[in-house]
Amino acid sequence: MALFLIIYCGMWYADFLLLSYLAYVFLFLFIVISISKNKCVYNQGFICFSLIFLVYSFFSSLWSVDYQYTIQNVSILARAIVVSCLFVSCLTKQDNIEWGIRLFMYACIVYALIYILKIDFAMIGARRLNYAMNEDENFPNLNLVSIPVSFSFIYFLFLYIKSRKVKDLLFIIISFLLVVFLGSRKSIISIFLGSILLLLKVDGKKKLKMFLLFLLLISLMLYFIPFEYLEFVYERLLLLLSVNNTIVLDEADLLRKELFSHGIEYIVEQPIIGHGYYSFSKLFLYDYGKMIYSHNNFVEVLVGGGVIGFILYYLVYYKILYIYFFSNKSFDLHYLVFCVFVIMIFNQVGIVLLQNNHTWILLALIYSYSKFKLKVK
Repeated sequence: MALFLIIYCGMWYADFLLLSYLAYVFLFLFIVISISKNKCVYNQGFICFSLIFLVYSFFSSLWSVDYQYTIQNVSILARAIVVSCLFVSCLTKQDNIEWGIRLFMYACIVYALIYILKIDFAMIGARRLNYAMNEDENFPNLNLVSIPVSFSFIYFLFLYIKSRKVKDLLFIIISFLLVVFLGSRKSIISIFLGSILLLLKVDGKKKLKMFLLFLLLISLMLYFIPFEYLEFVYERLLLLLSVNNTIVLDEADLLRKELFSHGIEYIVEQPIIGHGYYSFSKLFLYDYGKMIYSHNNFVEVLVGGGVIGFILYYLVYYKILYIYFFSNKSFDLHYLVFCVFVIMIFNQVGIVLLQNNHTWILLALIYSYSKFKLKVK
């Protein structure tokens, strides 16, 4: 499991194509060992919900605005779903799942570190974020790198609050600096949102320690990251609120607002069955001559699959929420994975995570742990 997660979630780059194939080999070995020991398939609910959505997405190509484009993206979705289903079928014991969560968080940091090493450091400064956002086809979207690292930050912050181990503090520092350096506003907001959720559950002494920890993190940030670049990221965050408390939008925000409006129009046109899986880009291309995705997971699902596709996709999310709200809400790992789950949903407002490897593996881990907690109860 360790080798599979580190490669699949930490090294999924074109430069490591051979390792990508090895990830499937390690997953196969993990499955064989699990089945030989347990003689059954676990987490059948997750597998069933996910495969039903995949089948529906495939058949949506029959009424899609572009058959070939839908089939092409369904194949990407199929890989993410099938791998996550095979993986979740082997998550059988509490220690097994908790170890998987820890490995996933390590892999997210590895993924970001590799991304950072590929950046031209001569470009660091006020232009760094703009440069990094001009990805080529073989390079992942900056947000898809920084969002998983924000999950890692919240995870290691939780561990440090619980056990105060130095190694957890080290990973807190690394993940925090990575998030700030990558400069994604969604990820920066995510780490503070997650910190607030953890803060709500701790006592007075731990709240003070968290405050002192953030002072340390800010000090390290000012020391290691160029001030010019910090100023640029800070100004982008400030754009969200002006002095008169009205929302101010930059180009990226204005684009998302425009795409959302067009998304609503497309949803109204085909509200029940949608226009075919992942069809927003093609619809926008036909109407405005430019191919661009919706930048909103909820809109993307509704445009492509309609209400039926939306319900099928979010059944897993509903099950996770249902289990949590009927469980004991103590400050434990279940609360931590719930916080990460909330942050993942929050990020879907500004980015499409529909066929992202990290999203499906994380969903598998959260679902399996939630089901375990339900059994214990």
